[in-house]
Amino acid sequence: MNAILRWAVIGVLLLIYATGVSPELFHRAIERGMLADPEAEGDLYKFSRLAKFRTIRDLHCDPPEDAGAMIPYKSVVVLGDSFIDIQKNDLERFFEERGVAFRYVSYNRSSVWLLEPDAAPSAAVLEIAERGVRGRYNVFETERLRNFQVPTAETGALHGALSRLRLKIFPPDGVSERFDELLSNSTGVRAAIELKAKLTYRLFGRTHPKVIVSRSGETLFFTEEYDRTLVSSSFSPLDDAEVEHLAENINAIYSKLKAKGFSEVFLSIVPNKVSVEDPAAGRYNHLIERLQQTEALVMPSIDAYTPMKAAAGPLYYSGDTHWNCEGRRIWVKALTQALN
Repeated sequence: MNAILRWAVIGVLLLIYATGVSPELFHRAIERGMLADPEAEGDLYKFSRLAKFRTIRDLHCDPPEDAGAMIPYKSVVVLGDSFIDIQKNDLERFFEERGVAFRYVSYNRSSVWLLEPDAAPSAAVLEIAERGVRGRYNVFETERLRNFQVPTAETGALHGALSRLRLKIFPPDGVSERFDELLSNSTGVRAAIELKAKLTYRLFGRTHPKVIVSRSGETLFFTEEYDRTLVSSSFSPLDDAEVEHLAENINAIYSKLKAKGFSEVFLSIVPNKVSVEDPAAGRYNHLIERLQQTEALVMPSIDAYTPMKAAAGPLYYSGDTHWNCEGRRIWVKALTQALN
């Protein structure tokens, strides 16, 4: 009996370990209801654990009423990040109602160089959060353009495939966060963690290093978007030479995708939350406006920043880096205007 109990405990511990190490197992546990989705309550709440900012993301948002009924493409491919991922089902339905095939490709699973057009005429949209623009388009994607080769037996395709599989199952990052979620998933443990977070903030003015409490105290900002010493920040110094360099690299991507057969390719930069809600918290570098307006940029842009700045009311969840339904509607309208 003791041996059975011992092996049962070992089995449970091994399962917990494997789930914490492997994102595949972790997400399957969420899909099957065995774990609560940590992102569903706000990625910034997840870090801070300040109960005031616990957020319930909307699973569905109605499209804007004035988005238009016609789109002059048979297919639209969007390469994007989590801003698209949280609304991909709504977007698929939106385009389907207009007779357009929609396909979402995640940056986490593919590359801009692997994009291929669907039914012609086909449009591609390269969506990226403002915080990722300088890191991705200063070096990363252009280096991929210079060095990218289709894997062959001679270049070690099997080794590359095995390496990708290993990284997919056991990636080197995010492990500690998954273990935190596993350990804090019960209601009692969560309440204790939230109480500790509340007392730490009230007594010492401190919270998780990835989170900044806004000056109003009514919302959270992502440190990567706020800290001016980071290149992802809205307040990081940005000179004209770098803006032109970004435009040149984006133009190289534009030319490559047009040569692949896309009828048109659009750039869409989703503003950092702080860029919209509190740009006066520092010296805003106006990356989006400057990049969209520079004559050096050939690729057409989907301008969501201008209407978001002019909108009344919050466009992002208080405990999340992502936009709410109203923010999504503004982007969808800007998207359809650009496509037309």
